[in-house]
Amino acid sequence: MNFRNIEITDKPIFDKFVKGTKNPRSLYNFTTCYIWSGEGKVKIAVEDDVLYILWYFKEKSFMLYPVVLGGDIK
Repeated sequence: MNFRNIEITDKPIFDKFVKGTKNPRSLYNFTTCYIWSGEGKVKIAVEDDVLYILWYFKEKSFMLYPVVLGGDIK
């Protein structure tokens, strides 16, 4: 899987995966991710209709639950 830095042009990707979910969370919001993306702190990957979001903070990192296209965020 190839993670890359989030870019302003990725908003349609987030809209596609997150906009129709019943339980949107701020960590999955494009604006939140983009604001925190400075210095490569947020990276994304899309593979097999799944959006993966990886967050880096100092020496720790974590991945959000993947968002399946047409699914919901739990």
